[in-house]
Amino acid sequence: MGAYARTLEFGDSVSLIHATGDVVFTDVIDFRAAAVKHYAAPEIAIEIETAVDSAADGASVNFCLQDSADNSTFATIAQTGAIVEATLVAKYKPQLACPKSHRRYLRLIATVSGEAVTAGAANSHLEPVA
Repeated sequence: MGAYARTLEFGDSVSLIHATGDVVFTDVIDFRAAAVKHYAAPEIAIEIETAVDSAADGASVNFCLQDSADNSTFATIAQTGAIVEATLVAKYKPQLACPKSHRRYLRLIATVSGEAVTAGAANSHLEPVA
C-alpha cells in the first residue's frame, strides 16, 4: 500500500512520460472489504499538472480506473476514452466516475497511444461524496 492510500490518493506529480502503453499511478487504494458499494458514485479527480507533449503532437491518453480482489490482477471498470494531446494542458481535469460497486483495491492507469509522450504529469485522488 502506498504512502497516500489513507488519503485516497492515486498519485501526485505522476510522470506521463512513456512510450505507448500503460503508466501505472503510484498508489493503490485499499477499501479493506472484498466488495465495496457506495451510496453515490464518487468522482475520480484527475488534474493535468504539466502539459502533455510529444514529438509530432500525435499522442493521446486514456485514463482507466481498475479494480482487483487481490491487489495483483486488475481489470478496467471505468475510463475516460482517448484524450488528444492538445486537450491535455496544465490544469485540465478529465472526468471519470467511480462505479458504485467495485472490488477491494482500486488503482489508476494512463494508457498512452499514438506516439511516445515526452512531457507531462498528473495528480489524482478519489473525491469523497458529500
